[in-house]
Amino acid sequence: MTRVCIDDFALKKRERYGTIMIDIETHRVIDMIESRTSEAVSQWLGSFPNLQVVSRDGSLTYAKAISEAGDMLQISDRFHLIKNLTEYAATELKKELKLIVKIPVEEGQQTKEMGNLLEKSRDSKRLMTFAEKIEMAIELEAKGILKSHICKELKLDSRALNKFLAMSPSERKTTLKSKTQKQHEERVRQKEEMVQQVRELYENECSQRGISRILSIDQRTVKRYLDPDFDPVHPRYGKKQKSILDAYCQIIETLFLKGLSSREIEQHIREKGYTGSSGLIRRYLSKVKKEKREAYTRKTFPPQVDWIKRHKILQLLYKPLEEVKEFTQDLMMRLEEAFPRVVQIIQLVADFKTMLKTNAVYLLEGWLKRASSFGSDSLDSFVNGIQRDKMAVIHGIAFPYNNGLAEGKINKLKTIKRVMYGRCHFDSLRNKVLLLS
Repeated sequence: MTRVCIDDFALKKRERYGTIMIDIETHRVIDMIESRTSEAVSQWLGSFPNLQVVSRDGSLTYAKAISEAGDMLQISDRFHLIKNLTEYAATELKKELKLIVKIPVEEGQQTKEMGNLLEKSRDSKRLMTFAEKIEMAIELEAKGILKSHICKELKLDSRALNKFLAMSPSERKTTLKSKTQKQHEERVRQKEEMVQQVRELYENECSQRGISRILSIDQRTVKRYLDPDFDPVHPRYGKKQKSILDAYCQIIETLFLKGLSSREIEQHIREKGYTGSSGLIRRYLSKVKKEKREAYTRKTFPPQVDWIKRHKILQLLYKPLEEVKEFTQDLMMRLEEAFPRVVQIIQLVADFKTMLKTNAVYLLEGWLKRASSFGSDSLDSFVNGIQRDKMAVIHGIAFPYNNGLAEGKINKLKTIKRVMYGRCHFDSLRNKVLLLS
């Protein structure tokens, strides 16, 4: 046994603590002592003169104990280093940012892309259906446009958009079908089955009159079904029927723009010969008002800012940019322009993680200078902690050892304590852990 990792655990929270020792090579618990003081730990370590490497967290008590026990290589745990740094960085970011962060948008940057795709819908004489909105939203999202912009422009609920984005294309197509479409497809399916039956009977040398009698359908229908050019889809399906109001639509829109009320418009077109209902006029006017209102809103109030929740930015401390949802490279560039200190902190954390992954000890001095010159109390605290335990941190970067084994064994130890309802005496607890290990 030449390499061990040590960590403390609670015998009674906030009152009594012990120390556990694990062999890094065999992954087995070597021993446990009923104290975490430097004297007790130093005495235990001193009883093993062959020890060469001791991995630990940032505890200065353990650092002192290892130094007193002999000439051993101390290694500071990487997990605790990253955890402390991200906590300090998150504290600093919370000082810099509000709960919802406003990031300016360059003029035309988002609206130009959306405008090209929405131009047809703006110029059309009808409102977009929900299915058309969803299809356009998916196309816009694929181009990297933020969901908040898409939902605002298309008047969609963000939860509905997320639901459809999570679906496969076939599931989306089925879900977006209207009740009328589903009814039509069912009628077409039933008619196709009937046509198939008619043709099968005819092929089996059954007369048209006999087919009519067997299937209880008109003989003329049988004749139509036997026609090879027969189409089960109704010829009028999907075609807009003419309305009595069509001849007066242009007049209604002109009068509406002049500010006339619906009653005055109705009176005017009745004098022109309109004989339909008043409700038809009101429904058409309601659609015209909605179209004009949406067009006015789009053209007068284009989005000038992105609103990003702060927790999305904090996620960049823990994940790379491509793994954070709704965050793009373009958004990151604009965040850097609006909040340069925020991006510098995020980059500082990323550089520290890279240094640990690549064992680049030579980068530590430069990183500490950058962090010190940042002017942040939180980061200064982290830098001061590294300076106090610098050699252990250097060894933590250079060597592959860590305290992960100790954290796992302590979790098992806690399970044993829970089995005994927390009343397990230390000697009994020690024996159980050593036997299980």
